[in-house]
Amino acid sequence: MKIPNSPPPTHQMSARHSAPSLLARILPKPPAWHTSLILAALSLVAPLAQGSTDGIQFDCGSRLAPAIDVGMSRYLAELGIAPTLYERTLDAQTGQLTYALRTPADDHNTLDLFKRPAFDVGQDTVLLPQAGKPAVAVQTVSRKEIMLALMQHGRQTVFSDAACDLQALKDQVALRQNIVAWSEHLHWGWPDGGPARWHTRYWVDGTPAPGRGLHTALL
Repeated sequence: MKIPNSPPPTHQMSARHSAPSLLARILPKPPAWHTSLILAALSLVAPLAQGSTDGIQFDCGSRLAPAIDVGMSRYLAELGIAPTLYERTLDAQTGQLTYALRTPADDHNTLDLFKRPAFDVGQDTVLLPQAGKPAVAVQTVSRKEIMLALMQHGRQTVFSDAACDLQALKDQVALRQNIVAWSEHLHWGWPDGGPARWHTRYWVDGTPAPGRGLHTALL
């Protein structure tokens, strides 16, 4: 599902303001772009204030910064995101850590990351439970692509207070991936038991058809 570009969101993850952003974008699924609508629709939050730092930010103080820094390096390496692809900044006074892609500052696009050879984006296989049946394996957006999208310019995700933990970021990525996976594989039904299908005039595999606005497709 591809999602139309929306105002760049700012997500705050903390004890005071825990808003698990509604997926910053939804990544493609072969052969095209099946997943980009949910993550983008789920991130229709406030525009990023001018002068704010892009990407993922840990506002956790100097004491926790070293452990978070080491953990982030390992996590990004685990996802296959090389240090050459992102900029890491550390405020020596506050311990604030920021991770952003080394893309042009005016590049806010997260819908074509899977097309960019430098990022080498693929898909992940996840297991979706079924009532009374074995879990089914499905292909969906990769954790790598979700992380790249979170580090892209034009959006900011801040972890602070009780969310000053790398696990909070990992949980966010897993949540976004699961929302996309479920959205791609939902099967609808009417109250009378009959099957329901996407209206092909407005939708293509859960994505608004070319030339159809999201508001038109929904209404």
